[in-house]
Amino acid sequence: LNLYKKPFIKMVDESYKLIKKKFPDSTFVILVYQDSFWKYLNNDVKNSILKHFEDEGIKVIYTNNLLGEGTLDDAKYRASDNFHPSAEAWKLIVPKLVENLNM
Repeated sequence: LNLYKKPFIKMVDESYKLIKKKFPDSTFVILVYQDSFWKYLNNDVKNSILKHFEDEGIKVIYTNNLLGEGTLDDAKYRASDNFHPSAEAWKLIVPKLVENLNM
């Protein structure tokens, strides 16, 4: 993995450990939003990072798989930074996450 990716991996790994210690029955989820920084990574790097998380026990969910390809393409589904999900996106994402995670 590229060196600049390691702080992110360490942050997620350490967060996961802390959450599992305090809430052992919890599910830690990485939501791969289609317009997030993931799209800027080389596919091999992205897949390596996400596989690492999955191997650690972190659930990786792609919004395209959750909602269908292209569902979140409209600008109204991106926050003002044009990078993160907006409130409108979360209105679509949350019910599907609840269903996917059997909550």
